Amino acid sequence: MSFKKIKFHPIPIGQSSLLLIVLLVFQGMSVFAQKADEYVSIQSGEKIKSSDGNITDIIGYDESGLYVLKSKRKKHTLVRYNQALEEVISKELEEEFEGEKHSAEYLFYFSGKLWLFSSYRDREEDELQLYQSFIDAKTLQGQAKKKLIANVKRTGRIFKSEGHFDLRFSKDKERIAIVTHYPYQKNEFEKLKVNLFSSETGEVQWEKEIQIPYREDLFDIEGVKIDAKGNFYVLGKRYGDGLDGKLKEKVDGEKNYDYVVLGYFNDGKESREYLLQLEDKFISDLQLAVNENGELICAGFYTNTDRSGLSGSYFMRLNPTTKEVLAQSLKDFNIDFVTQNFTQKEKKKAEKRDAKGKEVGLTRYELDEMVLRYDGGVMLVGEQYFVQVVTHQSPGANGAMNTTTTTHYYHNDIIVVNINAEGQIEWTDKIPKRQHTTNDGGMFNSYLLGAKGDKIYMIFNDHPKNLNLTVIPGISKFATFSKQKNSIVTLVSLDVEGRNKRMSLLSLKDEGMLSRPMVSEQVDQHTLVLLAQRGRNEKLFILRMKE
Repeated sequence: MSFKKIKFHPIPIGQSSLLLIVLLVFQGMSVFAQKADEYVSIQSGEKIKSSDGNITDIIGYDESGLYVLKSKRKKHTLVRYNQALEEVISKELEEEFEGEKHSAEYLFYFSGKLWLFSSYRDREEDELQLYQSFIDAKTLQGQAKKKLIANVKRTGRIFKSEGHFDLRFSKDKERIAIVTHYPYQKNEFEKLKVNLFSSETGEVQWEKEIQIPYREDLFDIEGVKIDAKGNFYVLGKRYGDGLDGKLKEKVDGEKNYDYVVLGYFNDGKESREYLLQLEDKFISDLQLAVNENGELICAGFYTNTDRSGLSGSYFMRLNPTTKEVLAQSLKDFNIDFVTQNFTQKEKKKAEKRDAKGKEVGLTRYELDEMVLRYDGGVMLVGEQYFVQVVTHQSPGANGAMNTTTTTHYYHNDIIVVNINAEGQIEWTDKIPKRQHTTNDGGMFNSYLLGAKGDKIYMIFNDHPKNLNLTVIPGISKFATFSKQKNSIVTLVSLDVEGRNKRMSLLSLKDEGMLSRPMVSEQVDQHTLVLLAQRGRNEKLFILRMKE
């Protein structure tokens, strides 16, 4: 059993936003070392060796302190710390209700309450059920009563096929949608059930079973979203016409898929369809958002062929009522951007391919965030990420062969694409980062994003040699983080003028720890919570961003 992460994205940009992110131009690294305390204040907790497992999620933060979730095997423990990062109380989550075993699905803190959603397989009714309850924020005592809010019948006689549940918030968090996905049925139309209710009162505002107008095997749902008015959207990838054909991206050498947005309005009673096409381009990454004016924002990356790397970026803004395209553009990445941070050898090879008219793109990048600017523009943030499994055989005793398998995790450069309100790409750039670890799930890799005022921060584990970078280094001069004992936690500060400053935030050498950026979080407009870990030993840091 594992908890599903709640992410409140995309992040809006504006003076009233929880996270204020401004337009940045990344132009290189400062030659001189900077002091991190000029940008953030650091509050350190005590080093703790926990018997309850490791921290797997930051649940919430308020004036009373911090809530985290610890997990050990199949046991989950909720812990509350005070503002001094001293443990106040901990309590194992109660996973039984009326004598039956429940599986926790979602846990989050909002509006002074700890919300818990758990699922249960009812054998008698032969269905999967979802229950909602509250946990007292002070005592961490679970509510004795659970409310059944969704259920889905299981199918199959011998091997049971189950549906599943998704939970989504509106951007203002005032509405919650519980989406029930029904079990797969070959050659049948896709079906969903939506229960939308107020996060303040818990009252159901509307519920409706929705039939997607395409066959389930020819339509992949890639995301669902609700807006501030309670309208519901489904983003999906449709193969062919969605009614007949094959599940292939190309048929007879031609592109065989498009992206479709299905919108449901007036408490789900009205529906509209929006077809997203880029002519002969292959959309590789797409995210959907609704801006402050209720307009649909679609943006992401594309490739020129089905086998090339990322070739460029696109943007589309739609009127959801009239379906009018208010702004639209796409632009190929230029060779300078593609080869930024390459070694001289790699750069020369890519430039030769480009000169011959061959495709040169960004490989193995994934779109992480779509950030909405207050003026209607968009900032896209992605990271190069890939996994390699290497198997090695060597002769052993008595002629037997010994087999060793090593899994390599790579988290490298971060790319940023800035698109203005007119839909034009203003700039693109890369933040150089090299991380390579093995057999650890990449748990110490990637980055933590924080933002306040006119600055944005990226925090990650790094090799200490990289603090002495000159402007725009090549990989040959860039050291790789691979869990060295002298590794540091690096802070990259980026301001509105495009001034980049790379500095050492923390050294955890004495504790023998490394930070875990993917578990850490920005918890309010001023505060980041950073987790460090080694084995069962953990340490929490509160980072307060300065003006």
